[in-house]
Amino acid sequence: SVPWPHTVIALGEMAGPGGEPGDASDVERSIAQGVQEIARLLHSRINDASAPYQMFEALGDMVLIEKEKDTGGWLARYYEDVPLEHFHDRFKETARLTWVFRYGDGFTGPAVLSEGRVGSRN
Repeated sequence: SVPWPHTVIALGEMAGPGGEPGDASDVERSIAQGVQEIARLLHSRINDASAPYQMFEALGDMVLIEKEKDTGGWLARYYEDVPLEHFHDRFKETARLTWVFRYGDGFTGPAVLSEGRVGSRN
């Protein structure tokens, strides 16, 4: 299968230079940097992404959190504009974070465009 394009972010390398065990403060710093990068990507995508806006509750972004087999470190894989139902099924055994645009539960029917709604005109 063709891999979905994504951004890989390291979250806490367990080994230091030369492969020896990493210092706890280095691991914490690496995790903090990775989380900041995920937050930066989320912020940018929430402000600029068009596909999740156009196809609310169908397309969105997903971050998979996985342990790397070679180093024992953690990776975050940031996927953009994914079909959420398919990805939830495909990665149901993987820790993940998802964001999607969604209307509120009461945002349906004729009342949505009634005079009492924000932006309506008399």
